[in-house]
Amino acid sequence: MPAFDISFMRVDRDEDPTTVEGFFRTVDWSALPHEGEGVDLGNNYPAIVETVGYDFDGYPNLFMGRIVLDDLQAVQLRRLGWRVVALPFGSR
Repeated sequence: MPAFDISFMRVDRDEDPTTVEGFFRTVDWSALPHEGEGVDLGNNYPAIVETVGYDFDGYPNLFMGRIVLDDLQAVQLRRLGWRVVALPFGSR
């Protein structure tokens, strides 16, 4: 199994405008998790796989859905190697 990406969205509706961030991490696991399976995102923060898809080159992508994180948890995940990108539709 080649390395694959896992991602989830963090939505903060308390911000004005609403902040939406995408958290991404490339992992090299021996098997691809299935939809509905639990995955530890790091620091014992579990999440359920929402969808598993593939890009045009057959590269797998795993989406964890929308996850509630406080600011401290978000900082801890960044320290564990998660890439964070502000998503453009956050200002709606």
